[in-house]
Amino acid sequence: MKRDKSVYTNGRLSILKGVYVFAFFGLVVRLGQIMILDHAHYQALAYDQHIVEQELSAKRGEILTSDGYPLVNNTQTFLVFAVPQEMIDKKSQINVITDTIMGWLANEPVDEKIHKRLYTDHDEESFKIALPTSLHSLRYMFPLDQLDWKPYMKESLHDTIAKLCAQENNQFVQLLSDVTKEQADTLVTKEKMGLHVLSGTRRTYPEGTMLSQVLGFVGKDEQGFDKGYFGLEGFYEGDLSGRAGYAITETDVSGKPIPYGESYRKEPADGRDLVLTINRELQYLLEKKLQEGVEKYGAKNGTAVLMDPYSGGILAMANYPSYFPEYWTDELKGESDVSNVGVFRNLAIGGNYEPGSVMKPITISMALNEGLVNPSTTYEDNGPVVYSGFPVRTWNNKYLGTITMTQILEHSINTGAAWVGHQVGFDTFSTYLSAFGFGDVTGVDLQGEEMGIVRDPSSWRDIDLANMSFGQGISVTPLQMVTVFSSLINGGHLYKPHIVKRLIDYDSLGNITPIEIPSEEVSSPISADTSESMRLMLGRVVTDGEFKWFVSHAGMQDYSVGGKTGTAQIPVHGQYDPNKTNTTFIGYASIESPKFVLLFKLSEPSASTYSADTVVPLWFEYARDLMVYFNIAPKVGP
Repeated sequence: MKRDKSVYTNGRLSILKGVYVFAFFGLVVRLGQIMILDHAHYQALAYDQHIVEQELSAKRGEILTSDGYPLVNNTQTFLVFAVPQEMIDKKSQINVITDTIMGWLANEPVDEKIHKRLYTDHDEESFKIALPTSLHSLRYMFPLDQLDWKPYMKESLHDTIAKLCAQENNQFVQLLSDVTKEQADTLVTKEKMGLHVLSGTRRTYPEGTMLSQVLGFVGKDEQGFDKGYFGLEGFYEGDLSGRAGYAITETDVSGKPIPYGESYRKEPADGRDLVLTINRELQYLLEKKLQEGVEKYGAKNGTAVLMDPYSGGILAMANYPSYFPEYWTDELKGESDVSNVGVFRNLAIGGNYEPGSVMKPITISMALNEGLVNPSTTYEDNGPVVYSGFPVRTWNNKYLGTITMTQILEHSINTGAAWVGHQVGFDTFSTYLSAFGFGDVTGVDLQGEEMGIVRDPSSWRDIDLANMSFGQGISVTPLQMVTVFSSLINGGHLYKPHIVKRLIDYDSLGNITPIEIPSEEVSSPISADTSESMRLMLGRVVTDGEFKWFVSHAGMQDYSVGGKTGTAQIPVHGQYDPNKTNTTFIGYASIESPKFVLLFKLSEPSASTYSADTVVPLWFEYARDLMVYFNIAPKVGP
C-alpha cells in the first residue's frame, strides 16, 4: 500500500513539474514576443504616454482693398461663462448680469434695413432667448425702436440666465459670446459673481456689410474646423487657411515637461493675405447708388459691376440687399443648408437671367466681324416678322422703315437684330457664342459662379436664333455680360475676370513673398477694326438713342460715353410676364479710350418696367463720379 501511495505522489509531482515547465516556457515565449516581436508596439505605447503633441494653429489670411484698407481680419473676442457654484448671491447677481446686458443692447448699433428683414414680431409667449448668443444677434431680436421694447423681453433674458445658472453641477454655463475685453472685464471683475471669460479669435469685417456677397464668410466644416463659404473666403480657402504647425514635448508621469527630454516644434505657416482689385471709394459709392436705386424703383434686388476693360480686373462689385458676414448665422432662420439662403448669393455671378437688348451689340459685332454688314447697312423695318410661326415685334410695336445697323442699336429694334442674327446663321452664331464664353463660367476667382445657359444648337429653330439675337432664350450672369461687353470695346480681347491682384505669402520662418496675379486673355472673338466700329456705334446709342433725355438730365451730355440698355421680360410658367422685367444698362467711357465698363441691373422694378426709367439714371449719376476719378474730361466742341 505504501508503494502505491508513493507512485501516486510521484505522478502528481511529475504532472506539477510538467505544468511548471510548460508555464515557464510559455512565459519565456511571451516575454520573447513582447521584447522582440512586439517591441515596436510597446515602445510606441510608452512613447505615447510620455510624448505630448500639440497643434499650433495658423492665422487665417486677411483681405484688403487695392488701396490698402482692411476688409477682413482676425480679432480677439471673449466668451463670458458662469460657474453657478461660485455665485454667492445668485438672485441679485443674475439681476446685475441681466441689467448689464440690457444696457449694452441699448447702445448696440443696428442696421435699419437688415433689421427689417431679420426681425420677427413676437408676443410674450413666443419670445424666447437662447444662450449663448452675441449682443449683435440679440439686438436683432428686439424691436428697432427702444420705446417698443416690452418688459417681458427683459424678463425672458433674466429667466433664461436663471434657468441655466440653476444647474449647480454645470461648471461651464455659456452666456454671451463675441464680447470685447472691456465688456468682459465689466462683468468678470465684479466680486464673487462666478463669471469667467474664455478668449478666442473671430473673423471680423471692419466695413460691415460692404462687399458681403463678394467676401463670403467663415463657418465650420463637419469636423468643426474653420472653413470659408462663398465668395473669396470659399474660393481661396486653401490660401487663406494656411498650414498648421505642431509642438512635440516629452513629459514625466505627472504630465510636466522633462527639461532635457525630447522636443520638436514646427511653426505654422500663416494663411496668405489677399489684395484685391477692388477700390474702396468706388465700391462704397457703387453700393450706395445701387441701394438707392433698389429702394427708389421698388426692385426685388440689384447688382452692379465695374471693370477695367483692358485686364478683366473688377474695380467694384455690389449687391443689394446685403448682410453682415460676421454674423451670417442671423440669416439662417432655422435653415441648415447655407446654399438655400438667398442673401448669401452674389447675383453678379450667381444670378442667371435673360439679358434682353444688351445682347444686340454682340449680335451686330458678329455680322460686322464676318463682313456681312457695316454700320451703314440698311434693314427694312416694315412690321412684325414671323419665325417658326411666332411673330417678332419691336418693343413698342412701332416700325421705322429703312434703318441702318447703328439705328437698330439706337432704337433697340428687335426685328432688326433678329434679321442680323439670321444673316450670321446658325453655325456661325453658335461659334461666336462659344468664343465669347456664353454657356460657360467666366472662371472668376469667386465661389458660387453659375454657368450661363445656351441651348444645344442642334435643337435651335428659326425663332430661337431670332430670340437669342436680341437677348431672349439665352441666359447669362451680369459679370459675363460685363466681360463680353469689354471685349467689344477694348480691341476684341476677352479677358478672364479676376478680383484678386496679389497674394501675400508667409512661410513658417516669417518670410514674406508677394505673388502677383497676371491678367489672362481667354480669346479674341472679334477684330480690332470691328471693336472700333462697335465703340462708335454704341456712342451713337447714347447721343441719339431713346434715353438721351436722361443723359442730359444727369448732366452727362458733354461726356464721351457709349452703352446699351436691356429690358427683358421674365418668363413665368412658360410665358413672358410683361409686368415683370430685368432692367440692365451697360456702358463705358470714354469712347476714344475706355477706362471702365459699368453695368447696373435691377430685378423686377415696380416703378417702371423699362431700363431707360430705372437703371439708366442710376448709371449716369454714378458715372459722374467716375469721370472725376478716371480724369475723363468733357468733350470739346460739337
